[in-house]
Amino acid sequence: MKHIIVVDGFSGTRKLLCQLISNTQKQYAVDQAMNVVDAEAIIRQKRVNLVILDISKPTKNGLEALLDLKQLFPKIPVLVINGPDHAKYADHFLDIRCEGYLTKDADYAELCKAIQAILAGDSYFHSIHQSSAQLPEKSRYPKRLSSREMQIFLKTIKGMTTKSMSNELKISSSTVSVTKSNIMRKMQLRDRRELIMYALRQEWLPPNYIFQPR
Repeated sequence: MKHIIVVDGFSGTRKLLCQLISNTQKQYAVDQAMNVVDAEAIIRQKRVNLVILDISKPTKNGLEALLDLKQLFPKIPVLVINGPDHAKYADHFLDIRCEGYLTKDADYAELCKAIQAILAGDSYFHSIHQSSAQLPEKSRYPKRLSSREMQIFLKTIKGMTTKSMSNELKISSSTVSVTKSNIMRKMQLRDRRELIMYALRQEWLPPNYIFQPR
């Protein structure tokens, strides 16, 4: 029996999706997790074949959660379910090498098709190129960054310290520092203030964000 985890910070949506899959797809065992930490605990106890990740969950930035999952468990396929207000991130899911992508307006039949395709070893992407092609270039993530660099970029603009990132990602502080330097060089930015201004222009931070120099 194939084992699926649904990761969604909204308990009502998460339970409904799990129940729907369990009731109509008897060949799957379905667990639920509120966040990546909960999902990691399940994955370390059971053999998981697919993670369904809702990137609009409130507990953690969805793209960051996807990066974390792929760093921890690169061989486990991930199907992203994305809200229309997050469409500007669509291109980057391909860069992170997630195996599937659906928008929330996809019906249940398409969700089943995506699950079946991914579990069979294929990929399934719903209009991802069409969605991203309609976006202005400034709305896209910088493709020059690797997955690890993007992971640290997202944590940096949220204000995490080098030590905190080192502890969370289980890498050395020097590795974090070198990666941050590479990010600044690739993006042609001089300091954290310019990095924050860049993130604000791209609308990756709320407009009322207050910059706090360290």
